[in-house]
Amino acid sequence: MPQLRRNLVRDLAALNKTEMLLWEDWGVLDSHTAPGPDELPVLDELATLTGQPSPPLADLRSAYRRPEFVVPDTVASYSPARTDVPAVVDVSAVARAAS
Repeated sequence: MPQLRRNLVRDLAALNKTEMLLWEDWGVLDSHTAPGPDELPVLDELATLTGQPSPPLADLRSAYRRPEFVVPDTVASYSPARTDVPAVVDVSAVARAAS
C-alpha cells in the first residue's frame, strides 16, 4: 500500500509538470507505513482523478496544491548513487518553473 501512495503522488506531480525521481520523497511520501483510515479516502479520490483519460486541469491543480502532495523547495533524496543518504536536494527551480 505505501507503494501505491508513492505512485499516485508522483503521477499527480507529473500531471502538474513536475516529474520527480523515484528515490525522491516529500510530503506524504516521507511516511513508509501503510496509509491510515483518514488518508485512504483522499488517496481513493486521487486515484479516481489521476486514472481518468483526460482529468480536468483545474481538479489536478487543486489536488496538487494540497500541502501533502505539492513538491516543496527541497526533497529528501535516497539515490543509490549517493553516499550521504538521505540527502536534501533543492528542487525549487524546477518546482517554480512548473507552476
